[in-house]
This record gives sequence, structure tokens and C-alpha cells, in this order.
Amino acid sequence: MRPGLPRSSPLLELHNALGPQAFDGGRITPEDFRPNPLFRPAGPQTLAFIHSACQELLAARYLSTPNGRGS
Repeated sequence: MRPGLPRSSPLLELHNALGPQAFDGGRITPEDFRPNPLFRPAGPQTLAFIHSACQELLAARYLSTPNGRGS
């Protein structure tokens, strides 16, 4: 996932950030979004990380920085 991707994203933004391989069958729908179990609906054509996945992603991103590694 690219840095700076907001907590909730329109499907088209997810497509642009992750590429067409993130969706099955060439359709940009919540049902065809491959990592769908990590997301929840957040409005029309918008998905958001489920709480635990968001926490893990943000922690992993922080731990990959010099401050997170204690450097």
C-alpha cells in the first residue's frame, strides 16, 4: 500500500493506488476487491480499513521508520 493512503478510500482511488490486480474480473466493486476482508463499507463506493487491520498497518509503517526502530 502506498504511503499516505487515507483510512477510507473511494474504490477508484484504491484501484489507482493498488492497481487492477487488486480487483477480480476487471470490475471495481467492493465485492471484487481482493483484500475485502480487511475493509468495511464507509459510504457509497468507499471502503475503510477495519479497526485491527488499520492498527497493524499503521504500527508496521511506524516500525519501519528510524524513529520506530529506535535509531
